[in-house]
Amino acid sequence: GAGILALPYALQEGGAGIGVFSLVLTGAFSLGGFLSIGYVCSVTGASTYREAWARSVGTAPVLVNVAIGFECAICCVGYVILILDYIGVGLQGLVGIRASP
Repeated sequence: GAGILALPYALQEGGAGIGVFSLVLTGAFSLGGFLSIGYVCSVTGASTYREAWARSVGTAPVLVNVAIGFECAICCVGYVILILDYIGVGLQGLVGIRASP
């Protein structure tokens, strides 16, 4: 995702040791989350997040839809910020136009 654009700078500023540790820790958390979702789907026989939620929690899956929508909205905001940051750098390097701060 968008994190790959900021990764080289983060590793430069934080150092390779802290950067690699953070990447491994983040990967472990992601692995744990995916394994948990897979286990719940396997046990309940669900094939979607909505089904897994309804079968394991038993309440209306509206909360799942709201959470997924909120995550998508926040990701879009993050991409817009990254794009706007890189447009200024790209214009300056490509055609010499300096973007105003």
